Amino acid sequence: MRVVPGRWDAAAAHVFARGQCLALAVAVAETTGGAVAAHVERRGDREVLRHCWAHLDDRTVVDGSGAHDLRILRAVAGRRCGEAVRTLDPAAAWARWARDLVPQDLALARSFVPRVLARPRTPGRGAHAVRRTR
Repeated sequence: MRVVPGRWDAAAAHVFARGQCLALAVAVAETTGGAVAAHVERRGDREVLRHCWAHLDDRTVVDGSGAHDLRILRAVAGRRCGEAVRTLDPAAAWARWARDLVPQDLALARSFVPRVLARPRTPGRGAHAVRRTR
């Protein structure tokens, strides 16, 4: 699948929903000065990243699929096998999970930040967005 920097299409949506969510969340959080919301799953003594978003404000997070209500995401995640949504600053999120995932392309993700931030804000959405990234 070929992703063209800055061009939001089906390929970009696929890549940033499945595998590159950390890079996109960090790039957006760097731009907005926000934090990263990480949906993690506990497996024995380690936490595994399932998906992440960038905070737009105290209540709303955003990923490639749009804006989502953080409270809904926390509630949905909490009902699934003790999973949780954690909040980290972008550098800590990158340091914690970038090495565990498919190679993250932060430069590519940065080229999509203006497009992602221009997407409509629909804070009521989000319950369906808690999903595996790989």
